[in-house]
Amino acid sequence: MKISADTVLRVAQMDAQCADRLTGRGVTTSHASVAHQLGMSDRTVGAARRLLEKLGLAVTVVMGRHLSPAERRQAKRSHGGYQEAAASVRAMTIPESARPVESFHLPRSGSVLEEPHDQRWSPTRAGAHGTAAPRPKLRRKSQSRPQSPRSPRPIALQEFAWRIARNYGLHSPGPATTPGALFGGRHIGHLCNILERYHVTPDRYTLETLRAELDEALSAARIRPLENADKHDRLAHFAWMLGKLQAATKGQTRREKQLQDHENRVRARAAAAEQARARAEEEAAVLEEAETARAAFFAEHHRSAPRRSSTSQAARAAATKALVTALVGSIPLHQHTRALQQLVGDITLLERALVDADWTPAHDQVERRACWEHDGQSITIELYGEQAKVITTPLAIPEPVAELLLLIQIR
Repeated sequence: MKISADTVLRVAQMDAQCADRLTGRGVTTSHASVAHQLGMSDRTVGAARRLLEKLGLAVTVVMGRHLSPAERRQAKRSHGGYQEAAASVRAMTIPESARPVESFHLPRSGSVLEEPHDQRWSPTRAGAHGTAAPRPKLRRKSQSRPQSPRSPRPIALQEFAWRIARNYGLHSPGPATTPGALFGGRHIGHLCNILERYHVTPDRYTLETLRAELDEALSAARIRPLENADKHDRLAHFAWMLGKLQAATKGQTRREKQLQDHENRVRARAAAAEQARARAEEEAAVLEEAETARAAFFAEHHRSAPRRSSTSQAARAAATKALVTALVGSIPLHQHTRALQQLVGDITLLERALVDADWTPAHDQVERRACWEHDGQSITIELYGEQAKVITTPLAIPEPVAELLLLIQIR
């Protein structure tokens, strides 16, 4: 089968990208995977790889084979897909003829002048042992202590590193031969090490804030970003950019400022809710105290012995109607609000107490005022919506009347 040199070089380049960058090992891609990536047939890839082995540029470490039923089930549990065969494991090598050889020029025949041997440095002299350097003492090989296994990195950091790899083109372009494979045969753990070294963690950056701050740092340093095709080592170039970002970052990052502002807003909302709750408790306590005073007053008023009415029931009804008309006008009382009805009822009770104390009603229906007079003293009540304004000029007010006035003012 004939095959062009360009095809062989393309297959060799694909195998080199999938191999370990330092050792050249770990090429586990199948013929079908490479053929799909390069747009050629499986047979062409196999021929190119056999030619590379004959040239000494590659070697097959483990031959591929079909999997047993037990191995198929294990592969199904491992990656969730159906796998019938395992590809060969290859390694990229350098032929002996291409390895660098240290060369030097030999002197011409007869051009070297023999010099007499210096007896001062002869080992046969007695003083040779005194001037010779002492032989180093033998050291015992220290037993290698087993290193404690490193704790796994947080899942949030791994997901953050993988999003960065896909956003900046650091992931492997072809089908990943191992989980977390990056460009150039690197592993996602290498990127995690770089992020931890420069303190680029999810609690300090998001993908959007990292991109914005990295662009600002490079722009401030007058560095033009490169395309991925122009980078010799993408991961090393990304680490270099993070170093520039760390040098340009002073104080908190944008992500840390956002988290701090959010925490301050949460604290402010909690403090405002606590203040509102305290005010509501105070208002509830004041209302409860007023209701208690009102209930105590009416209980005391109902327990007191009924006084002999100086007027008849008809006169009392007429006086009540005159009081209501002076307060709310000609509109019937039942058409007003409930709060206003309760306030007028309290004023009616006040009038009964004043009449029992020999006070004379002097209501002014034109000015909408309820007035009572007694011995040059007067009490006036005016309504403003559902609030009452009380004007008094007495020197001494009976205790039941004073409590009713206080209740009306609280309303």
